[in-house]
Amino acid sequence: FRSGASLKCLVVDDMLVDDFSMPQMPKLEKMLINYGNVSSNLVSKNNKKINNLRKFENVPNLNQLNVDIEYDCDYGIEFRSLKKNNIKNLKIHHLNPKYVDELIKIKNLSELDISLWDKKNKVTEKNFEFLKDLKNLKKLKLSGGGHGTILIDYKKMMTFISKDIENLELDIVYK
Repeated sequence: FRSGASLKCLVVDDMLVDDFSMPQMPKLEKMLINYGNVSSNLVSKNNKKINNLRKFENVPNLNQLNVDIEYDCDYGIEFRSLKKNNIKNLKIHHLNPKYVDELIKIKNLSELDISLWDKKNKVTEKNFEFLKDLKNLKKLKLSGGGHGTILIDYKKMMTFISKDIENLELDIVYK
């Protein structure tokens, strides 16, 4: 992807296939990824292996990332390479809770919009415990549960959110 050398904004608005590693894009600041409206059956036919989105060291100036994962796709995002990035704004929808621990590796994160989705297990307040480690958050939106079952002790979940938060939005459907 040689033309990525001067690219500042990238929008991927369809199904990703093959390798989900970030190519060299040294000037990229904003990336929006919509995986597309596909089923896991279609994905498995078109990908030999579904990989996590990774190799963020190839996009060192990324400061905004929006990812919309399809409900039944079981992949996450490997943020360990974002430790030195400037990412401040992350929006990620339909993330399986087993990947939330990767989020605490983003030290500069100030805005987070996240929805959790797990088709096999209930999403509980424990899945939001990672929020305790995100000390620089100023804006937070938590959502999920429209399609899955969420069982949350909201009083307990609120203890995970920094007292310095400036903007908080909760949009959680629960049973």
